[in-house]
Amino acid sequence: MLTKKNKIQLALVTLLLSTTSIYAEYPYDEHSSTQKEAPSEDVSDLTTTIIKNVTANKSKKTLKKSQVAKVDFSSLIIMDSEKASVKSGATNITSSAFRLSYDKELNAETDVGAIFSYRQSKVDATGVKSKSYLLAPYYKYYTDITDKIDVQTIGNLVFGKQKNSGTTSDYSKYGGGVTFVPNYYVSDALLFNAPVGIQSIKNSSGAGTGNTERKDIFNYGLGMEYNIQPNWLLNTSALQTKDLGSSAKATYYTIQSTYYGELWNMGLGYKTVKNVTNYDEDSYMVSVQYNW
Repeated sequence: MLTKKNKIQLALVTLLLSTTSIYAEYPYDEHSSTQKEAPSEDVSDLTTTIIKNVTANKSKKTLKKSQVAKVDFSSLIIMDSEKASVKSGATNITSSAFRLSYDKELNAETDVGAIFSYRQSKVDATGVKSKSYLLAPYYKYYTDITDKIDVQTIGNLVFGKQKNSGTTSDYSKYGGGVTFVPNYYVSDALLFNAPVGIQSIKNSSGAGTGNTERKDIFNYGLGMEYNIQPNWLLNTSALQTKDLGSSAKATYYTIQSTYYGELWNMGLGYKTVKNVTNYDEDSYMVSVQYNW
């Protein structure tokens, strides 16, 4: 069974992953005439991934310590793949994504890490493709408030690029953000978290116009983590993102189950996007994790 401190660290990585969807661009992407994606999906995936990394890292440590005294883990690599079907208005889009993340525990209160993602999307009717890349280094610190409550603080940077075939609307993006994740431990087997944060990202057009656009994305949500068995975790979350400069918003619902083995962890997940006009997305995820 996971201890309180183990659960604290575990929940943090998962949250950052879901708050910053590292895979995609902003919804109703004005820069691209070939692809429209859910609002602030970059923000959703990034937050979820970081929380997921911390959770996996601490779960592994707890399990290993229960088997061999004085053996610990301090680093984690996670490889995620995602396949999604999107319907934007009358347009059907197929997308696939790959994410590689690294998380390193510096001490009992601090983690550092980085997330790299690649996503390719294709409009089914025309074959027009869009490719996006994103790198997000982050720093995490957690503080105990009481025996049952702690708060994690995550600061991150974002660097990305998107290329659209058949157009001159390629562009790059950069920015950063901060997320706070309070956790409440109901028992050794159950915890709830309520992430809240903001990401500020600038898009810069590569079409020679010199145009830049800034987006401030506010996000908040509710998550749950439950130990079905000591080495089997279930995570669910609902995350709302809101563009502070417009009426664009979206809600991301995610569920994932992860089994922790000796060295390798395996996870399966599902994500759907709601509350976006004329937009539907369903994603299926597979995750492989290695702790040492």
